[in-house]
Amino acid sequence: MNQAKHILVTAPLGVGGITSMMINIQKNIDREKINFDYLVLHDRHEDLEDVVIKMGSQKLIASADEISNKWHRGFVRWYRLYRVFKDNDIKVLHLNGGPASDMTTVFIAKLAGVKHVTFHSHNAGNAVYRNKISVAMSKIFKLFMPIFVDEFWACSSLAAQFSFPKSIVKNQKYKFIPNGIALEKFSYVSPIGAAGLYYNATAADFMKEGAPRESFKEMIREIGALAEAMGHPFHKDMVTRNLEVLSTLAPEATTSMQRDVMAGKPSEIDGLVYEVVRLGKEYDVPVPEYEKVAAKLSKELK
Repeated sequence: MNQAKHILVTAPLGVGGITSMMINIQKNIDREKINFDYLVLHDRHEDLEDVVIKMGSQKLIASADEISNKWHRGFVRWYRLYRVFKDNDIKVLHLNGGPASDMTTVFIAKLAGVKHVTFHSHNAGNAVYRNKISVAMSKIFKLFMPIFVDEFWACSSLAAQFSFPKSIVKNQKYKFIPNGIALEKFSYVSPIGAAGLYYNATAADFMKEGAPRESFKEMIREIGALAEAMGHPFHKDMVTRNLEVLSTLAPEATTSMQRDVMAGKPSEIDGLVYEVVRLGKEYDVPVPEYEKVAAKLSKELK
């Protein structure tokens, strides 16, 4: 029997739309013919890591988290990305990205011998821009995308406009692939992470009556409204269910997103908070609690 061909996918393996979408695809393909490996940028155990390993995937790591200086860390991470591509003889890369500044990974991949790159845009707003350098890089790198990128995918027309050059968007040279989110699990992970960051709260703060608990409950309801608009209504009371999950935690517990943000590390805030605001606009569903949280966090974390 021929060995399955593997595509290297960039996905954080946490609970979010990007990873859920890739896992849903992976579950429904013939994995004896083609399968996914996952490229991650942090050397730690992730929520959905065991799921993909059971399906025959490898987790390839290009972490530089041990380096404190951000400029030094960036260059070391680029080198380690190159080694991952080169040492594993990667031929196909599926880059789940946002701003065109993510093209740095594409340049490194091509330099290391990757033959085919798909750039899949999941972002449609400036929340992913961290600084003026990223903005400038994105404007320049867009010019090179048609040369280095072999296929363009986007989760929406807005995402395509945000990430791709006008020539790709105008001539519709991209594929529309909507995100997939494990909504029931997301209805816990996203609200607890968002409210935890907003209030700098631990599990103990959510176990008692007060603003953190009410915010958590309200965001669960907003996810429920989104789920219904997306054609996947919940058939159980997710507020009650998620409060039961919360009650099992140690009082001092915090979320991985909180810990990453507090440590100044890259986090899943875009997929767990800002993505909900974008989906609210896309499906015309009011999400005022998420908008309040996103507004504060985007200002504080610039």
